Amino acid sequence: MRVTDSEKLLFVMLSSICKKLELQDEIDPNFVISAICNDQAWALKWKYQGIFNGSESDIPPVAGEVLDILDMWDAIERGYEHLSTPEKEKLKEDSGGREVAFGGFDGNNEAKHYSTLQFIINDLERYSTFKDRDLNTHSGVLAGYQRMLTEYDKLGGPTLGRLLTASELRSILGAR
Repeated sequence: MRVTDSEKLLFVMLSSICKKLELQDEIDPNFVISAICNDQAWALKWKYQGIFNGSESDIPPVAGEVLDILDMWDAIERGYEHLSTPEKEKLKEDSGGREVAFGGFDGNNEAKHYSTLQFIINDLERYSTFKDRDLNTHSGVLAGYQRMLTEYDKLGGPTLGRLLTASELRSILGAR
């Protein structure tokens, strides 16, 4: 969704009025203000699907990539959780001792990804399993995630519909 600067001002002003008057409605003025002020207007279509016509193709590339990465890490963590203890230890060892858990993005050098991630988790209230984590890695991880996504997509990606095996997890994490 493309929103002009004047439309942004109107959205924020109207939302502020609704907030001040404490109007109870289906539209959450705090969410609208956050979406506009954080340059995440695409999320208005996600939250209020009944109002807007459109498709997922309206999602900006950064948001789409963050969503893909979140889907992948959700699948990785669910698969890892169901492994036996020896399999977990072996996978962690094969991953150079790294924890098998989503760590977020670098808040400085991957700021667009980081702020989109925060918005998706905190404002859109999606991927709640990642909510209470410190999601600032303080070092670049995006290139590694992109390589992991390539491996994940080879396995069927979001349409997988099953838990990832230890071998599949090894392949995905090895691409990091």
